[in-house]
Amino acid sequence: MLPIDRIAADTPYCSGKHKRHGMNVQVLTDPFGRLLWVSPALPGSTHDLTAARHHG
Repeated sequence: MLPIDRIAADTPYCSGKHKRHGMNVQVLTDPFGRLLWVSPALPGSTHDLTAARHHG
């Protein structure tokens, strides 16, 4: 989760797991840690598995 400042419409961005506001970003790397792909950001309340399925 990428932490963000609290916004007016904060409910979708509030992560119960991390107890703060944020965006869910999925990152794919190779075995050496080199960046291969970064997903568009989803609200922090989005479950990790749901985010992975959403971005294929």
